[in-house]
Amino acid sequence: MTKKIDLRLFFVSLFIFLSVGVSSAQKTDPGIDALINQNADYLIQRADNSIHLTIGQTNRTADKKLVIQSAIDFVREQSFSRYTIRHRGTSADGAQRYIIANLSSSQGTYRLFMHYSIETKRLKEIRMIQT
Repeated sequence: MTKKIDLRLFFVSLFIFLSVGVSSAQKTDPGIDALINQNADYLIQRADNSIHLTIGQTNRTADKKLVIQSAIDFVREQSFSRYTIRHRGTSADGAQRYIIANLSSSQGTYRLFMHYSIETKRLKEIRMIQT
């Protein structure tokens, strides 16, 4: 009887431990962390040579250094301090992986979309739209 209870307790504890580990892993993203922390080097190392950037209604495709610096400048201006991941997924054609998050600051909330190539694992697009 005691062995059954000990075994149940072990499995329940293991389940809770693994559940907490999985849920906490879903709460952050290294690419978004780098953007919020204004770590251009991290983003540049993981980006395609040419990236598409959308901030509000402004769109442009340019060299990764220019685009990432523009995105970081915008993050600095808005003083984003935290984010919440809303969704992670793969495009219908299977070519891109994406992450959607809400960026929050005292100036407002923006929806962030970051798209990565599945083949090259490189950042292809950053989109920030006010919600």
